[in-house]
Amino acid sequence: MFVQLQNLPQFKDIGWRWIAYATSFALIVAVVFACFHEVELKQDVSCEIVSWSQVRVQGFRGQVSAVYAHPSDRVERGAPLFQLTRDLVPSSDDPQPAGPAEQPQPNVTIYAPQAGVVIFSGLRVGRMLDAGEVAQIIDTDPGQPLTIALRIPSRQRGFVKPGQIIHIKLDAFPYARFGTYEARIESISDTTLGVPDGSRAAVAGSDQGNNYRALATLRGDTFDVGRESFQMFPGMRGTASIVVERRTIAEWVLAPLFRMIRG
Repeated sequence: MFVQLQNLPQFKDIGWRWIAYATSFALIVAVVFACFHEVELKQDVSCEIVSWSQVRVQGFRGQVSAVYAHPSDRVERGAPLFQLTRDLVPSSDDPQPAGPAEQPQPNVTIYAPQAGVVIFSGLRVGRMLDAGEVAQIIDTDPGQPLTIALRIPSRQRGFVKPGQIIHIKLDAFPYARFGTYEARIESISDTTLGVPDGSRAAVAGSDQGNNYRALATLRGDTFDVGRESFQMFPGMRGTASIVVERRTIAEWVLAPLFRMIRG
């Protein structure tokens, strides 16, 4: 019996110490990784696709009695677009009325404010047009690329700068299927901006707080998913994810301790 007890394996003969070695090595690797690997804090801001070459003809009320310009037609500045009967009331949101009349008249012809190509017309004879509706859209430069306009809250302005990559999620293209569209910020306004007028494509967002405007040019006018391409249009809204802060994992974990020391 005594001989059998002497033949039992000793602790030094058991390979458990390698577990301790492996654990220590993994801990060291984790600490090094946490000290050097950066994680990104992203903030979503509202955005909208705009085209600075597109002019919206709107701000008029009445019944459409004639339509002179149709989609794909090229019009010159001052060319007749359509005619309204009954009252014509220019909207206060339209800084440059497209028609010459300033007083309500029974029959009024609306003229093109600029030369270009009619790319949209929601008019038909007999239809009642409301002042808030867009009657027609004229593209003054069809070759100009689309732009994405972002509203940057003042609390995030310090972290946003030209050259940053943004990932755009458009409401028209569900994120689960289409993913994001990548673009790069080109410019940011130096002052806060109010809500733009409705005569041109406006930046998305109903908030009227202290917001800056950032612009990013899209690399094309289609959203490509695999072998499919989907057309993007001005007025499409969505959200854009901007990296507003980068920290290492260690900084995130130790941030409460740093605050306590500084406080």
